[in-house]
Amino acid sequence: MNIIVTGTPGVGKTSIAKKLALTLNLQYVNLHEEIVRTGLVKYNEELGSYEVVNMDEVIKILSNKITNNCVIETIVFNVLKPEKIDWVIVLRLHPEELLRRLIERGWKKIKIYNNVFSEILDVILQEVLKTFNKDRVIEIDTTNKSIDEVINEIIKYISEGKSRFGIVDWLSICDVEFLMTLEKFRNQSF
Repeated sequence: MNIIVTGTPGVGKTSIAKKLALTLNLQYVNLHEEIVRTGLVKYNEELGSYEVVNMDEVIKILSNKITNNCVIETIVFNVLKPEKIDWVIVLRLHPEELLRRLIERGWKKIKIYNNVFSEILDVILQEVLKTFNKDRVIEIDTTNKSIDEVINEIIKYISEGKSRFGIVDWLSICDVEFLMTLEKFRNQSF
């Protein structure tokens, strides 16, 4: 079985993916680290993140590394073959909590803004639904939940063979004040 754990940076991917791998006795793979190890990336100083410079070569290298029985933590989908993935877990987190976490990480303001806004607009979920079999997508709201609660929820849906998505709509619950604060935050970064 191969399971992807994905979501906007800061939602809890690493903690959840590692614990899920341990619980299910699967190998944990951090795809970002594997991509950086290829050396086929460059660091974008302005955004504070890596960019792939040769995607075809990265795909070739990673296709040999990722076999079966893995929990793969990633936000990069185009390096994985959808037919090799059994489940995609999309973790979500309330944008106000996400903003707080990313500020605590000391990230650049533009990177924080882009990630919080991506979470509000369901960017990762929409990409997952375009790329993978919808019958194998499980969306989990991690807000105010322990790692064990999230793991139990994931295992429940996988064991029942049930997909679940469309449960989070941050745009409908983010008040105008928060959105204005986010916009002011963005404008301060330029």
